[in-house]
Amino acid sequence: MLKRVRTAARLAALLAAGLMLTVSGCTSDTDSGTDQTDGKHQRPAPAAPTPAPTRALVVWADTMCGTTSSLEALKKTSAAAAGAIGKTGAESYLSTTSAALDEVARGYAGLTPSGIAAADRLSASLARTVNAVKPEVSELADAKTLSGLAAAEKADRATRAAKLVASIEQPEPGLPAVAAGDPALAASYNLAPRCTPLTQPTTESPAVESPAVESPAVESPAAPRPSVPTAADGTDVSACADGACQILVGPEPVDFVVGKQKVTVSVKDGRLNLHHTSTTGLGSGTIMMGGRGGTALFGQGDGPMIKVKVTSMSETGAVLDISTVR
Repeated sequence: MLKRVRTAARLAALLAAGLMLTVSGCTSDTDSGTDQTDGKHQRPAPAAPTPAPTRALVVWADTMCGTTSSLEALKKTSAAAAGAIGKTGAESYLSTTSAALDEVARGYAGLTPSGIAAADRLSASLARTVNAVKPEVSELADAKTLSGLAAAEKADRATRAAKLVASIEQPEPGLPAVAAGDPALAASYNLAPRCTPLTQPTTESPAVESPAVESPAVESPAAPRPSVPTAADGTDVSACADGACQILVGPEPVDFVVGKQKVTVSVKDGRLNLHHTSTTGLGSGTIMMGGRGGTALFGQGDGPMIKVKVTSMSETGAVLDISTVR
């Protein structure tokens, strides 16, 4: 009998100890109100969303790129002409250069502020630089004055104007560096038709594994060139008239109209060549894109912008997704 009592007492003690262990094991490390997690299982903070391009910034970047490109071309022409203007070509050079410089000045003056401090400082600096030399170039090119001058005097005026234009300096940092410094502007800059993208998209080809061979003397066959898939609208470019289509284009140029833009596209050596012209006579542009993922955005201020995206590309063909953006 005494043995049974001792056994029962021992069992009760073991059960009590087990219960204490169980309760102790369930105790939360956060009873004190602080998180005792060692950090290994914490979820990383979500990445900040990439700023999207905006229509206003695309238009701003396109105007800046186009105007600055015209200025650079004018400077290059003037630098070459400064020491080589003949007596017979002086008047023509003065007239052309003065008109081109006026157009550049209007381009900078017509810019709506981007709202990005560095970008607006750059455009203001370029405008001041151009306007500093424009009055003197206009005076040298005055047609009424030139009509009463000898050929040698006209040549002297042309040389002076050429040196003035060639002396225009670009502020630093330049437009690409300024665009790269703001994510929203960079994204918009890459879509602007007259800007060279900050990062060029490349064609992505699926990896093809070579079959295993036993003899090292046997070469693995070359991976096949990726083919261009079928487009939803095939080669029917008339499907783009409503502003939404997916078409296949090849080496031969094809024309179609989207909104107020006439578009001509072709593919050569793995690059898409695109030329667009306003049907209302408000301008034109040429865009080249290489590789899948390239995107272009163009249009005019009073209508929707046209977006062209390369969804697939080969050496001789491309599938284009065309849509409109308001």
